[in-house]
Amino acid sequence: MNNAVFDLVAMPNVLEPLQGVQEKVCAETDRPVDGAELDPLTGKYQSCETLQVTQPGEMEPEEFEEAVYDLTNFLAYVGEPSKLQAQALAPKVLIFIFIFGVIAYLLKREYWRDIH
Repeated sequence: MNNAVFDLVAMPNVLEPLQGVQEKVCAETDRPVDGAELDPLTGKYQSCETLQVTQPGEMEPEEFEEAVYDLTNFLAYVGEPSKLQAQALAPKVLIFIFIFGVIAYLLKREYWRDIH
């Protein structure tokens, strides 16, 4: 199996039994897509970079998309588990910075009152 992104790099599709076998097909679209060429006769863009499932896998397309979405979310969480805590703490930090800024401004104004 060849990689669609990097040519001549063998990389197995480990999700192929679940998704099915995909092959490149040529498709026409009304709007421009990367690598698409405009057909002057029809006025449509033709691209041969579209993948289509030719042999179905164990899962339906919607079921496969949901499984991959769940897997991606899990891997994002495992990559940085403290991200949820950081996002919960962020508003409190911003409020502290705002209050500290107001106090620092008032203090600066008080110190410089006699100079101006």
